[in-house]
Amino acid sequence: MKIVPHKGVTAPKGFEAAGIACGIKASRKKDLALVYSQAPAVAVAAFTDNRVVAAPVTVSKQNLKGEARAIVINSGNANACTGPKGLLDAKAMVRMTAVRLGVESGQVLVASTGIIGRPMPMDKIEAGMELLDLSDGPEADIAFARAIMTTDAFPKQLAVEIELSGGTVSIGGVAKGGGMIAPSLAPHATMIAVVTTDAPVKKHELHGHMTAALSKSFNAVTVDGDTSTNDTIFVLANGMAGEFKLSTADKRVFQEALDYVCVQLAKMIVRDGEGATKLIEYKVVGAKKDADAVKVAKTVANSILVKTAFFGQDPNWGRILAAAGRAGVALDPDDLDVDINGVPVVRSGQAADLDVSRAADAMKAEEIQVWINLNQGSCQAVFYGSDLSYDYVKINAEYTT
Repeated sequence: MKIVPHKGVTAPKGFEAAGIACGIKASRKKDLALVYSQAPAVAVAAFTDNRVVAAPVTVSKQNLKGEARAIVINSGNANACTGPKGLLDAKAMVRMTAVRLGVESGQVLVASTGIIGRPMPMDKIEAGMELLDLSDGPEADIAFARAIMTTDAFPKQLAVEIELSGGTVSIGGVAKGGGMIAPSLAPHATMIAVVTTDAPVKKHELHGHMTAALSKSFNAVTVDGDTSTNDTIFVLANGMAGEFKLSTADKRVFQEALDYVCVQLAKMIVRDGEGATKLIEYKVVGAKKDADAVKVAKTVANSILVKTAFFGQDPNWGRILAAAGRAGVALDPDDLDVDINGVPVVRSGQAADLDVSRAADAMKAEEIQVWINLNQGSCQAVFYGSDLSYDYVKINAEYTT
């Protein structure tokens, strides 16, 4: 696998993109994005399982029938909790895009991110459609990545090339997310991701690959424990790398590359969490079941007390044990071991015999691994989280003002 520098969604053959400012954001920053496949692309997606869903989520679910040609995304307005008018607006965005590209409306998917409850400025979006000049290459990729950002501090994109039996295949991806991040995506602030590939992958295969990648990436991150109304990931595969059937070995290589792209994008989201100063990997081992390991890792990662301890670089390991204990998993507290960046802080449920300053020093790093051993079995899970700083409170206390 080779990383393709400065590239994102247009790295695979046949994909073009654009990103512009059309005036949705008062800041006049980019806020309208489009990605287009020159050939019909196999399309799969995963959406938030929040019962309060944005209008574009509903429309994209309706349009997701196997193939797609384009995805249109706006930032600055979530088009959520906007009633029947919001649904009409999301459909209008699809229709405008279809007309602009000369494709069927059913081949266009849509997503939105931004403030909830405000009407969509459709006049600005309609005018902006005429300014979306599609191209490929680094400039198009970064314009697309910036146009889907809200409170993000930096654009998040990545592309890789892999060698399969039929030739070279590329996978490109872009994501956004800063706060309201605790995606819970069902395979049938806000986290939005678009992954493109020119691999000749069938729909059922792509669905399986995406589902496997989600469990290791976007479904394994948290910033603040809030699942958004708009969380969405799209994966498009247009087959333009060539017509060949993926062998068993090809599928394994493709899965590893897709996992890598998704995990790296997910980690970028956590690293860019609103006000975050640390990326923390919670690795739970020794569980009886994978589900138990996930529960413990997720509960500890979402703990406000744990997050604030990491921000303050306070080796208060009792908060980690307390969170693990309320995860709903049958565990013996006397069996628990915990390390922070390789420094043992808990052994058999009690303070390890060490100089506390070593643990404090371990917490000064910007990237930290918390290793939790339940000592019950052989199952494990990994979850990624951030700390919780003063800036997170400031950003979210003033989000709409």
